[in-house]
Amino acid sequence: MLSREALEKILLVASKELVDMCRDFKALIPAVLLAFLLGPLVSCLAPQLIVSQVKEAALNVTSVAFQGDGGALFTKLSSNKGLKVVNLNLPPGDKQAWLSALEKGKVDVILSAPPNFAQKLSEYLNSKSTKDDQCPNVEVLYTGRIPSSSYAGMRMLSVLTATREELLKEKLVLHKVVVNAPPIVRVKVLSPPDDSQIASPFIARTLAALLVFVAFLGAIYPALDLLTGERERGTLESIVITPISRRRLFAGKVLAVTAISYLLVLCTLLGFYVAQFYQPPLLQILPFPLHARLPLSCALISAVLMLPLCLTLAVTLLSLAGLARTVQQAQGYFTALMFVAMMPLGIGVSGDIHLSLPLAVVPFLGCLIMMNDILEARWDAFLMPLTCLISLAYAWLLTMSSAPTMEREDLMFGVEESPERRWSSGRFGRELFLLCSSIFLLMFYLSQSMVVTHHVWGLILTQVFVVFAPGFFLVYFWLKLPLKSVFALSKPRGGFLTCLSALLTAPLTFTVAVLLASAQAQFLPNTKALEKIMEQVLGLSSEPLWLLIIAIALAPAIFEELLFRGVIYSLLSKRLPSVKLIVAVGTLFGLFHLSVMRFLPTASLGCLITFMRLRSASILPCMFLHAGHNGLAVLLTRLHISEPSAELIFAAALVGSLGFLSFLYLTKPVSKG
Repeated sequence: MLSREALEKILLVASKELVDMCRDFKALIPAVLLAFLLGPLVSCLAPQLIVSQVKEAALNVTSVAFQGDGGALFTKLSSNKGLKVVNLNLPPGDKQAWLSALEKGKVDVILSAPPNFAQKLSEYLNSKSTKDDQCPNVEVLYTGRIPSSSYAGMRMLSVLTATREELLKEKLVLHKVVVNAPPIVRVKVLSPPDDSQIASPFIARTLAALLVFVAFLGAIYPALDLLTGERERGTLESIVITPISRRRLFAGKVLAVTAISYLLVLCTLLGFYVAQFYQPPLLQILPFPLHARLPLSCALISAVLMLPLCLTLAVTLLSLAGLARTVQQAQGYFTALMFVAMMPLGIGVSGDIHLSLPLAVVPFLGCLIMMNDILEARWDAFLMPLTCLISLAYAWLLTMSSAPTMEREDLMFGVEESPERRWSSGRFGRELFLLCSSIFLLMFYLSQSMVVTHHVWGLILTQVFVVFAPGFFLVYFWLKLPLKSVFALSKPRGGFLTCLSALLTAPLTFTVAVLLASAQAQFLPNTKALEKIMEQVLGLSSEPLWLLIIAIALAPAIFEELLFRGVIYSLLSKRLPSVKLIVAVGTLFGLFHLSVMRFLPTASLGCLITFMRLRSASILPCMFLHAGHNGLAVLLTRLHISEPSAELIFAAALVGSLGFLSFLYLTKPVSKG
């Protein structure tokens, strides 16, 4: 807990920074006005523009060209005052020429009747049958490249529907068929009981995305000015020599950036709340709702939920600003972060995903989904407080891990610290936290979309860009550590035979994983149905075996080992004793797979592989064991062996045990360090 004196110093720094930023009113006032006017612009001006365009399009006459003999249908359409029949004399059946006429704007839409259409329509109208399958069909052709043609096509469909109803009524009158009026259906809405309790669909889909965007924009300028700008102006030295610790200086700057970002968020919410009372009532002609209803309770709750998000953005932007040498470099970092921050917004805009336990534990995303649910009057007394606590805890951990940035002389004043000194110190706690957090968020946001979109190739892309790239960037560009020592790709103790013995250990690890999965199935839900769905989503049964070996066995063996037994192992090895190091890296390896059902088997495997890394002083045996373990899973799946027999399990355990004993014989125990 912070002492009262420490809190007063942090608030003093924050107030000083806020006063300095308020003096630059030429940049602050336009930002506040823009945030406030965003609500009226979105709620009032945008719908007005859409309404005027729709009304203008509705008043315009649609030009239509008839192709073929449409009989009574074309005669009926010719008398429609909203249609203008154009005679183009196009060659019959030449759809390429029809498309050319549409794209050149000679006509908005073309109505094509197939051969014998007029005769079939006449027979249908003169018969007593009312079956739809006996009514002939026409084709409506328009081009989506021209907005007027696209709208004309949709309008023609509604005109055809109305004309069909008229022809059907005339047919019923002709044959003296009496149709009873349909019963009156009374609709009662059960949930929500009162529309005033929820935001309108238009606001519910867009508000969260706009608030995050405003919060991001509001934090960019202060973050740039308070670190990178002061470094370039030469005023940072005078600040850090004050009798206040650098961590408290960082915390004060974070509060100042958060305050400016949160101020713009509040102005945006206020603008949306006020704009709903001045929205013109001209929306009933639209095919989609644009009502801007935002109840006061929803606005207040949204304001509360945006506070941890603003704090998270402020800490992240200040950390990146501390890493940047120049303002231009910081802007490049901020641009990349903006794309990452905007990734989850598509989930909120879609409105198809609602808060659940797995989503509640994901920082940033959980608050966004919860905000959308609250705007739609979806309440969960357990998940919503849990989401708030997790987001606040994540923001606090991020602040604590980023605060030591102010203590880095190389970052604050451009003093380069030698890689050897940095490597020997081994103080990489905040870097490790940022790395694990980044990979976790990328796994949730980016990896799943790549896998669903690109299937097996998405798995390979995940290994390269989500698993390997962040760790390599951290080690090579940020920390500038010696790659040879970090990745330990040197020859292991015992030579190539050590790698071979590690590969032969794979049957044992796979057997243990199967037994652990069977044991925990007694307490956790069965995952076979889920595994079956994942096989169908990834298309594993239809992919060639060589591609599955690369995607599921070789790629994880290389890139996951470079991350866990390379980067993470190296960042922890200077600070933890051997046993704690093995358990810590193995546990992170189990958490990395984002599955409660797979945690125990993968964590156990991770501990064993970390032990091999420690004992052999090389990452190569780890890659061989990892590849063999995953390769066995691929082969058994392809051979449709879901439950290995007792004889097969015994043989695998025997071979694996011999391989592990060979590994122990070929490697000598080494002391940590």
